[in-house]
Amino acid sequence: MSKIKTYCRIKPSPHLYEEYETSGDTLQLRVPESLKDCLSLCQGQARVSYGFHFDHIFKPQASQSDVFDVVAKEIIEGFLTGHNGTIFAYGQTGTGKTYTIEGSARQYSERGLESRALSMIYGALQSRKDEDIAIHISYMEIYQEIGYDLLNPAAKNSQSLVTVFPKLTVLEGPGGAGIIRNLSQHLAASEDVAHFLLLQGQANRHVAATTVHDRSSRSHAVFTIYLSARKQDSDVSVRSKLHLVDLAGSERASKTGIEGHQLSEAKSINLSLHHLETVIIALQSETAPSGQLQCSSAGTTRSFSEVSLRSYASAADGMRRNKHIPYRNSQLTLVLRDSLGGNCMTAMIATIALQFENLGETISTCRFASRVACIANTVKRNEELDERIIIRRLRKRVADLETEVSCLRINQDELGSTVDEMSIKLTDEDKIYCGHIINDYLRGLIADPVTEGITSPYKFRECLKILKKMVNDGYGRVTNNASRSVTNVSSGAIFRKQGRDTDILWVHADDHKPQRTQAWTDETITRPIRRSQSFNNKPKIEGTSDPEILPDSERSQSQRYKSPFEHKRDREIKTLNAKVEKMQRDRMEKEQQLIEVKYI
Repeated sequence: MSKIKTYCRIKPSPHLYEEYETSGDTLQLRVPESLKDCLSLCQGQARVSYGFHFDHIFKPQASQSDVFDVVAKEIIEGFLTGHNGTIFAYGQTGTGKTYTIEGSARQYSERGLESRALSMIYGALQSRKDEDIAIHISYMEIYQEIGYDLLNPAAKNSQSLVTVFPKLTVLEGPGGAGIIRNLSQHLAASEDVAHFLLLQGQANRHVAATTVHDRSSRSHAVFTIYLSARKQDSDVSVRSKLHLVDLAGSERASKTGIEGHQLSEAKSINLSLHHLETVIIALQSETAPSGQLQCSSAGTTRSFSEVSLRSYASAADGMRRNKHIPYRNSQLTLVLRDSLGGNCMTAMIATIALQFENLGETISTCRFASRVACIANTVKRNEELDERIIIRRLRKRVADLETEVSCLRINQDELGSTVDEMSIKLTDEDKIYCGHIINDYLRGLIADPVTEGITSPYKFRECLKILKKMVNDGYGRVTNNASRSVTNVSSGAIFRKQGRDTDILWVHADDHKPQRTQAWTDETITRPIRRSQSFNNKPKIEGTSDPEILPDSERSQSQRYKSPFEHKRDREIKTLNAKVEKMQRDRMEKEQQLIEVKYI
C-alpha cells in the first residue's frame, strides 16, 4: 500500500499574507475567528490557527526545476520500470496550476512538468538498447463534462475556420478501469515528435480571460504517455502509463464577477471538482475516517474532523455504510479511477495564493490535500505475456506437427503398412539404418532425421540409444572394408566394463580418420575381451564386415571432431571453389572461341 503524496506550492506575490509560517513540511496559518466560522473576508480580533502537513512545501522562490526534482522524478523512474503514475495540480484559479504542469514559453528554464518529463523519459530510454520500446502519446480535454481529443488527426484536415474536435466517451471497463473511446494514441519515435504533439495539444485547449487571470484554463486536461517495453529474448512485455493532469481552477462567481458563458463554464468546473471531492471523501472514509490534522483556538485543541469535516460528516457516514465510491458521477473521476485508490503512484500539487482575500480558498485547498493524503493506492508492476509471440510460437509448433504427420503418411504410403505395423520391434537392418542416419546427422549430411524415415517410436528410441552410447563411449571409428558401416547392439562386440558385459556401439564416417574430443580418455574405450557366440551365428548384412578396434597409437593421431556446422561450411567452400573453376573454364573456352573466329 502506498499513500498519495501531497505537495504545496505557494504562488509568488508582492502582498503575501503575513501571518503564515512554514516549519519543515507543515504550513501554519493564523486567520480571524470569523473566517473560521463563515469563511467571509471580514476581520476580527480573535484568531485561530490551522496546521496542514504536506510531503514538501515549495516556497515562493522555488523554481520549476526544484518542483520537478521533488515531485516527478520518483514517479517517472517508476513509470520507466512498468508502474503507472499520475501527477495532478489542484487549486484556486490563477494560482499557477497550468504554469506548474505546462510551464511558460518565455524562458527555457520555465518549462513545466510535461516537457521535463518527456526529456527525462527519452534520455533514460537511450541506454536500453536490448529492448523493443514504443512510446505513445494522447491528449484529452474535459470541457463542460464532455471529452475531446486534442490530437485527433482528422482535425488537421478540416477546412473549417473553427476546428471541431471529436467527442470522447468514458466508460467503466472490466475491473472498474476507465475506457476512453475514440481517443487517438500517437507513436512518438523521438523526443522532438513528442514535444510537437505536446505543443499541439496545449494550443487546442479552451482558455479565456477573466478578472482573476488573463489566460484561465476553462477545462481539465489529461496528457498521457504510454510505454511498452519488451526484451528481445523475453516473452513478457511491460506496459505503463503516466498521467499529467492540469485541473481547471475553482472560482466563486460572487468574487470574480463572471457572467454569461463563463458563468456556465465555472458551474461545470465547480461541479466536476465537487464530484472529485466526493470520491476523495469516500476513499478517505475507508482508510482514515477521522482526520489527523489539528487546529487550536484560545488554548483549546480540537480534532480536524470536528472543525473542518463537520459539513461532510453525513456524507462520510453514508459512504461507510454502503462502501460505494461514486466514480461514475463525472468523466474526470472515471479517467482518474486508477490514480485514486487503484494501481498507481500518485502525487498531488496544491497551488495556493497566500493573500488575505484568498484565505478561504487557500484553506479549502489545503483541506482537500489533507483528505487526498489519507488515500492508499496498491502499486504493482504491469507485466503481461506478449500474445503475438505466443501466437507465433504456436503456429510454428503446428507447422512442425503437420510436417511430422506428413512424414508418417509418406512412409505409410511408400511401405504400404499401417501405423501399428510400423511400431513393431526393429530388425537388425533397422538398427543399422538408424546408425547410418545418426552418423549422417552428426556429420551434417541430413538436416532432420524425421524426413529420412525415423518416424516410429522404436526407431526414435534406437537413435537415442545410439546417441547415448556415443556420448558415453566416444565418437570413435572402426577399420572396415565397407565405405560406411555401423554395428548394432545385437551384432556388436562385447566388452568387459566394471565386471559386467556391456554392448558398445562403434560408428565411423566415410573417409574420415578417428575423431575424438578433449573430453575423451583412453579409459573410455577398452579392447574387446571376447566375441559373443551368438554374434557368429547371426546373418551378416550385405556391405558390412566385422569391426576391428583401432590401436591406441592410431587413435592418438586422430583429427579434431568437426561439428555439422563445420562440415556445412566445408561443403559451401567446396561448392564455391567448383563454381569459380567452372567460371574460369567457361572464360577460357570463350577466349579460345574468339581466337578461332579471329583467324577464320
